[in-house]
Amino acid sequence: MSKNLKLRILSSLFLIPLLLISVWAGGLLYFIILSSLSILILYECNNLIQKEISYKTFILSCLFSIVVNFYAFTQNFIMLFILFLFFASIIFIYNILFNSKNQWHLFSFVYAVLPSVILIIFRQNKIYGFELVLMVFLVTWLSDTSAYFMGKLIGGAKLAPTISPNKTISGAFFGILISTSLLSIFFYDLFINHTLLMVISFALLSVASIIGDLFASFLKRHFNATESGNLIPGHGGIIDRADSLIGVTIGAALFLFILIIFLGDYKNILESFLI
Repeated sequence: MSKNLKLRILSSLFLIPLLLISVWAGGLLYFIILSSLSILILYECNNLIQKEISYKTFILSCLFSIVVNFYAFTQNFIMLFILFLFFASIIFIYNILFNSKNQWHLFSFVYAVLPSVILIIFRQNKIYGFELVLMVFLVTWLSDTSAYFMGKLIGGAKLAPTISPNKTISGAFFGILISTSLLSIFFYDLFINHTLLMVISFALLSVASIIGDLFASFLKRHFNATESGNLIPGHGGIIDRADSLIGVTIGAALFLFILIIFLGDYKNILESFLI
């Protein structure tokens, strides 16, 4: 076993229980951890974009991200919508007035904060909160772990050699297959009347995990970096560990929206967010 793999396993043995405890507990602990993660991702994004960070801008961005996460935590959807319009307006005005070429800085804020907002809103659901967040984390972990070990075991053709040369088609295939199979068994009761939809949904969320991973690899290559940081031994930076989670989180939000809009059996999920 390589030293890097040992560090990867030891880091996971510490981080995964911590996250699971926060997911189970919910409340303030969960809010603090998710907000902290969004700030660390924001820091790493800005560090990728420019090696010398403007700390005044960074601190303002952090404060704004905490405010946004707080309104997600309190389920104040009106204020979240107002802040979204405000942020979109700032982006529009800034680009018009200054002909900005720093689009990546604006993107980095959305990339860092949108997943935390979604996960906080999910957990604050009074009925399905724990299951929704647990589902997102399990899809991510099972897909990542299965793809990593099966890719190492089988090898073969590369999935996206110009973006991420270590990822294989076999790893991606078995990552999707194994995670979809296990999750379909684990969450069968939630989709008892829509078994086919359940299987397709978990498969697509596993694909979203791969897309999130590849997109982070693209970011690092675009800015000539091998890792997003070095905060986690064996994993690199926070983005290196959270890239798949970001993809799954955004995918899960879209999936949930489609369920609520198009399937009457799941209208109660929308009501449970408004309790």
